[in-house]
Amino acid sequence: GRKKVSLQLVGAKVVTMRSRCLFDLDGIYVTVANPRMVVLTSPTNFDPEVVGKVIKVGTQRHRQAITPAAHGRARIGQQDMDPDFIDNKLTKRVIHVQMPQFRTIVIDLIEEQCFNVEDGGQLGLDRLILAKMLEHEHQEVVRMIKQACVYVMRDHLLSAKLGIEIGKDWESVEQQVELSKPHLMPVFNELYEAAYDEVFLENEVPFILSTIEQSERTDALVNWILRICHVIRTVAYFRQERLDFQAEARAAAIGISAGEENIFERIFDDTGEAHLARATCSALLNILQEIFTHDEHIEEKWEKWTKQEQNQGVFMKTFVVEKALFFCPFSVPSKDLSREQRLKMQSFFERAQVPPIDPLRLVPEMLYHPDVTLRLEALKLGCKLVEDANHDLQLAFKRFDTPDLNLQKAMAFQFSSFSKGDWNVDDVNAMDNLLLKLQNLCEGHHTELQTFIGEDLSIEEKDFATLLALAIQATEQDDDDDNDQEKGNEVEGPANLVAWICEMARMVMGKMLSDQEWQASMEGREQQYNLLSQLFDSAAEVIQGPN
Repeated sequence: GRKKVSLQLVGAKVVTMRSRCLFDLDGIYVTVANPRMVVLTSPTNFDPEVVGKVIKVGTQRHRQAITPAAHGRARIGQQDMDPDFIDNKLTKRVIHVQMPQFRTIVIDLIEEQCFNVEDGGQLGLDRLILAKMLEHEHQEVVRMIKQACVYVMRDHLLSAKLGIEIGKDWESVEQQVELSKPHLMPVFNELYEAAYDEVFLENEVPFILSTIEQSERTDALVNWILRICHVIRTVAYFRQERLDFQAEARAAAIGISAGEENIFERIFDDTGEAHLARATCSALLNILQEIFTHDEHIEEKWEKWTKQEQNQGVFMKTFVVEKALFFCPFSVPSKDLSREQRLKMQSFFERAQVPPIDPLRLVPEMLYHPDVTLRLEALKLGCKLVEDANHDLQLAFKRFDTPDLNLQKAMAFQFSSFSKGDWNVDDVNAMDNLLLKLQNLCEGHHTELQTFIGEDLSIEEKDFATLLALAIQATEQDDDDDNDQEKGNEVEGPANLVAWICEMARMVMGKMLSDQEWQASMEGREQQYNLLSQLFDSAAEVIQGPN
């Protein structure tokens, strides 16, 4: 750098030096410059000794830079080296070499001992791992919301499904259950225990519902959950736009791979606000996942004591299914929901002038997000909702087939994105959960959903995967004639999700075989085996039964 500047200054009579100005506003000037540059640009503002030392150090640096490396020490001589110059070299080593190493070691120790990151994670700051961590306060919020959900569901089952009047105290309700449905007492006692607040109030009413009138608690909780879904949908796309599959296909046709973006746009657009938005949405999606997670104690009592009600069609197969049907009123209309209650739920969305949304509809909405971590969290939520293979919940996902919200094409994009990605942890987990969701959708020999998974996505308009395959095929037609036989094997590519499953199985097995032949690292191999196992489980479920 110094040699270059020396050549540029040959013959120059006047040299103008300016510092870099970050902001140039009225009354505000923030500049960044080398301290020696500051002295040289404003020499009258410093003592002569300071200016002289700056010139001396600069001269020594210049001599060292233009001296050939092989003879530098012999020509300058150790005796000519200024002690201050030697000290400056040591200082730079501390600042630029040793201090970063020390910082990295300290960060790894903090992550390991304070945040329980195994072996400190990767070298240095693990932003993604820390961003996914849920704090103790978050766990407390999850606990309180789950208690409130059990409390509301208990009253809903008693009043709407069993016709038992809800009183102000549990004793009166308990007596009615014991008289009319004594075999259900173990179930409702377990629900009572799960909803009991032992932390804040030591009361049967959960803390977050304690200040609300009893008649309004159900509506309040349902509105909270629906608004959580609305917040996720809004915040997730605040800094990042929805995926446009047709735009991705057009970009692929001109040689830009899926998800690729201008690096400079990414530097300025993917700021801290975008990271914070994704972290916030992930935390809220985790709350929804926990709401629809099985409680072993409740489900054990439910399975044992509600057989009669299940056979009569009064109760569903599991308590989680009851919750999913109750808290997804727009995706699965409930016969137990009155018209007045439905209008109350819709009023918020009408005032906000946005389409209604609930946890089930949120799943395909988030599959349009460009970030794989949010798609992963959405798929986890979808797997929770259809884990018990309820017919109504399965069919609800079949309704998302509009041009603006197409579940099949969103899943096809996830397949395509994974096939051309780096196969990192989030990508593998997202694909694993996608396959599990496909398996859950077809669980129980569900012919309609099997047909839905096998539909040709290019009937009305070619989907992203098909257009991408056609673009590749058109490009290959310009190759040498020697490759004609090989090109003949390159067909349009998967045009439905069943074909994608088969293609993905071939791809995973091929990669694992290749890694084994090249003796690649075994890191992440267990995830690949789990993914392959899930691939075959999903494929088996898709073809089971008469379809």
